[in-house]
Amino acid sequence: MLPERIKNQAVYTLSFLLGINLMLKSHFTDDNSFQVVKKFPDVISKVFLT
Repeated sequence: MLPERIKNQAVYTLSFLLGINLMLKSHFTDDNSFQVVKKFPDVISKVFLT
């Protein structure tokens, strides 16, 4: 089992990304959203490395 703190951080991060995804869908066309989604791994790595 994961420690509670790590699970909470994971839930927070997923919620944050879901919020970003919904925001992008409301502001961009599908093509632009896809371009941004391809950059998510870079964003995620920066979040976890800082």
